[in-house]
Amino acid sequence: MKKLANIVKVILVLLILAILVLFLLNKFGFGFGNGLGFGIGDTIQNSDTSSRNVETSEENVRGTGSSSEELPLLITVTIREDKVYVEDKEIGSAEELKDYIESINTDEREYRLVDENSIRATYEWVTGVFDELKIPISQE
Repeated sequence: MKKLANIVKVILVLLILAILVLFLLNKFGFGFGNGLGFGIGDTIQNSDTSSRNVETSEENVRGTGSSSEELPLLITVTIREDKVYVEDKEIGSAEELKDYIESINTDEREYRLVDENSIRATYEWVTGVFDELKIPISQE
């Protein structure tokens, strides 16, 4: 009986240590989320976040001038783990994001950041691009 109790104690201690190590690794930026032990998106439960699209109408749509493509005045920048999307266009790097935002930016255009369990490094380079361009971005 004593031997069984010792085995249970060892398993319990190992389990606690494993949880602690996982939490600390996440705290220092390894793993998923923003380093707080859970993803940013986990704190705000919104069932229709991933399927919601900004409705476009004649008043809030304006062409970029260089393309026949029309974009809404409210541009949604979505971060899903390590992937970045501006509306439905996937962006691969900070430089690509910067070039694209510069090409579509107007005085009337606004930007909204949707964080869907982003990885810290990706989140930081996206917000860094908007900081560098001095363009405000609201967060959902």
